[in-house]
Amino acid sequence: MDLSEEVKSGLKLLAAAPPSSVGLFFDQIALRVMDQCAIDDVEGAFSSLSVSPGSKGLVTASVSTAVVEGARQSVGEAEFCAVLEACGLKKDSSQEAARVFAGRLSALRVILMRTGSSLPRVQDVSWRLDYTVASKVAGKELDPFYLLRFDTDADPIQFACNPQQMQDLVATIQDALKQTERELL
Repeated sequence: MDLSEEVKSGLKLLAAAPPSSVGLFFDQIALRVMDQCAIDDVEGAFSSLSVSPGSKGLVTASVSTAVVEGARQSVGEAEFCAVLEACGLKKDSSQEAARVFAGRLSALRVILMRTGSSLPRVQDVSWRLDYTVASKVAGKELDPFYLLRFDTDADPIQFACNPQQMQDLVATIQDALKQTERELL
């Protein structure tokens, strides 16, 4: 797990804090990431760290980054502990923080999966060809148009397009398929 130098410097500020306070702070940060505790609880845990109040933002951001990155990469307890030790935390503080992190890892991963940037997946496609028979502007005419509906695992997506737009859409999808086939070979 790679962390920026700024995050490492923030974690290093915890070197003098008691192990139980470090563990409590990591736990409160993990709970805050999961939106299961109030900011006051995090502030209460911070006050027990013996870290200057001016470093509060850096330390909080650094621990939050370490927790989220560790969960994102599904880092194990031993690796998380080693990363914290490499950042300058004492062994017992690193072990306590890693133990707390490991206990919250599965819940953190669930939250990250829910808040990820995944796009909706198409479940079904339906279409209908319709005609505009008459309009106030053009008078009598027969203009074809397509009504398309993509049912996704989120909300359905519906739109209308004329035959040229439909041909462009089909051509774009075919190009994407051909490109994918070329990339896989």
